Formats: sequence, C-alpha cells, structure tokens
Amino acid sequence: LFNSCLFYHGCLTLAYILIFTGSGKAADYYTYLHLVIPPQDHYSFISSNFIYQIVKLFKNLFLNDFNIIVIFSLISFFGIIIFVQNLIKLGIERKIAYTIFFIPGLHFWTTILGKDCLILFFLSYFFHLYIDRKIFFSIILLMLVFLIRYHIGLVFLLSVVITEIIIMKGYRKFILLLISLIIFY
Repeated sequence: LFNSCLFYHGCLTLAYILIFTGSGKAADYYTYLHLVIPPQDHYSFISSNFIYQIVKLFKNLFLNDFNIIVIFSLISFFGIIIFVQNLIKLGIERKIAYTIFFIPGLHFWTTILGKDCLILFFLSYFFHLYIDRKIFFSIILLMLVFLIRYHIGLVFLLSVVITEIIIMKGYRKFILLLISLIIFY
C-alpha cells in the first residue's frame, strides 16, 4: 500500500511540474526556485522568506531544481501519511482513513515547492504529538507554522489553549477563568 501511495503521489507531482513548466513563470514554485527575494528581506524567516531560506540552503548544498521539488514532495507525502495515522488513532476506520489518502486535491496543492507542503507536514505532525500529549513539542511545531503562515499558527495555538482550559479539572480551571476575567475586564 505504501508503494502504491508513493507512486500516486509521485505521478501527481510530475503532472504538476509538467503542467506549470509549460506555462512559464505562472507558478509560485518558480519564484521560490529562482530566489526572487527583495533585497531588504534576505535574512527574514517569515512567510515566503522561510521557503526562500530553505531553498537557498538546498541550493548551497548543490541540489538542482528537480531535487528540491522532490524533497518538498516527499515532505508533503510524509505529512499525508502522518495525517492518515492520526485519523486511525482517533478511531476512524482504516479503510476510510486510507481512502482520504487518494483525494487528488490534497496531493496536487501540496506536492510542489511552497508553503502548503510544509504547513501540511507541520500540522499533521503537530496533531500526532498533541494526540500523544507531548504538548511542548507540538507547540514548537506550531511556532514553525506561525513562521510560515502566522494566521494559521495563531488559530491552532488558540485552539490548543482553549482545549487545555476546557479539559482542566479542579480549582486551576476556576482560578484561570477568574484571572482572565480580571485581566480582560
């Protein structure tokens, strides 16, 4: 099953490359691969510059464009596998979880070089760690998401905080709610 899923993901990656290679500079990955960075942002690690810095690192390691695309495609592939494992951990039936793997849009938008494949991987791994109650490491992954797309990181961080407040027991929950009422009032 792993080999067939990897083959499916690889075919969609190649299809994406072939579709957008013929259209010239239409895709985002073109700007990432050719390091089109405004001069004042060369050392920034927020949003698109996060991807630029990763690509710059790979180019300094003498990797060509195709190798960089394959690396990002594999990152998204493992993100999808972790997502499917999370669904199985949460009690979704295996057959249903594996059919989610074959949704083409999930692969099509995350197989190529860009923010989406890293967001998918980081959030899938975040949920994997959060389900196992490794809160500290999951918060670190949320910080990486925050660097790429701050609004997504903020929403997930607030969700974790609200969930942790809801599942608190005893006087700690009451004291935390009382302090938050005093602060926000």
